Amino acid sequence: MSDLPDNIEVKNKDWVVGNDPAKTSYCSPWVLATVKHDTVAGPQGYLTDEFTREIVQQSVGYLNGDVNSKP
Repeated sequence: MSDLPDNIEVKNKDWVVGNDPAKTSYCSPWVLATVKHDTVAGPQGYLTDEFTREIVQQSVGYLNGDVNSKP
């Protein structure tokens, strides 16, 4: 479990490729950054479009100041 309540757990159904079943992954929708392709080393995997849309919607809620925005 994450100590940050707004973290969204990445569940098995959310993975297209990847996942380490020994570790729980989380996504923090309030963390927005530009990632340069050449800085990515050892990517963990790829997530479904549905999960990605949920994170984008949550991120927009943070940008709009509405942290209670839910999909």
